[in-house]
Amino acid sequence: MRKIILKGITGSEKAVFLDGEKNLCMQSDGGEKEVIFPHSGSEFDVYQNELGKIHIALQDEGGNLFYLLFSENKWLNFNLLKSKNAGCKFSDIKLFDINGNVNLFYSLKHGERYLLIHHKIDLQSTKKPNVLDYAENGKYSAFADGKGNIHILYKNETGRFMYRIYNVFSGEYSHKPLNIDEETEAFCGICGFNAEVYIAYVTRSKTHYSIVFYSVKSGEKKTIGFGTDSVVVPYMYTSSGSIVVAWKERYSCYSCSTKDFGKTFSKTNFLGSNAINTVIKDCSSNTRYA
Repeated sequence: MRKIILKGITGSEKAVFLDGEKNLCMQSDGGEKEVIFPHSGSEFDVYQNELGKIHIALQDEGGNLFYLLFSENKWLNFNLLKSKNAGCKFSDIKLFDINGNVNLFYSLKHGERYLLIHHKIDLQSTKKPNVLDYAENGKYSAFADGKGNIHILYKNETGRFMYRIYNVFSGEYSHKPLNIDEETEAFCGICGFNAEVYIAYVTRSKTHYSIVFYSVKSGEKKTIGFGTDSVVVPYMYTSSGSIVVAWKERYSCYSCSTKDFGKTFSKTNFLGSNAINTVIKDCSSNTRYA
């Protein structure tokens, strides 16, 4: 069961999750479970800002895209896009609220291809979704910094890594080149405490996979982990002054961390088989996994 825990500025927590009947629910510390959207699909994301407003983007069982807003103790519900064929086509939904600028990213399956979509949400006027590119397998990584930017990493249909930066105040995109020439599999990105961007990605040889930590600014790469499983997904988050890189195989989870932005790393920790299932988000865009 996927669960997102929202941590408020006072330390209070709310859990958002799907119950056994596929209802999207919210539950506060010690409180009763509240169904906030019945018959939801498994794709959803949640964001809570400093004012306590809660934003949710989700796909329902019929394949429709919805936006929910909790403000002034009530839920508002908006149907952003209606499915034309009652199929679940949206995936990897990511939601951001930066100074009241609400932005949504997702992949949309179009035939056998995947469109990477940027959807700006403005309740005062209708905004059409913006197609950024075709993305390989519909996979991408999106994360915010403290300067009003949303960073988007993806691979285009030729397998080339692409890096775009969207500024929510100007509404403009910029591009940055990446020095990643290896054949890569799963990947993710993060903005460190030094405001620089780092990427973790998976490469594979005939005998094993490797987890590589890459600094966008310096171009330096460091292999920080390896294994033999055929399925592996990396995650990154910041915690107590460190950048943590975690990766999940089919049956095992591991992590290591760096306090000096990739120059040195701690020893690899075994996290068990059921780690990295819960997402923890605070009001300053920080995300952790448990």
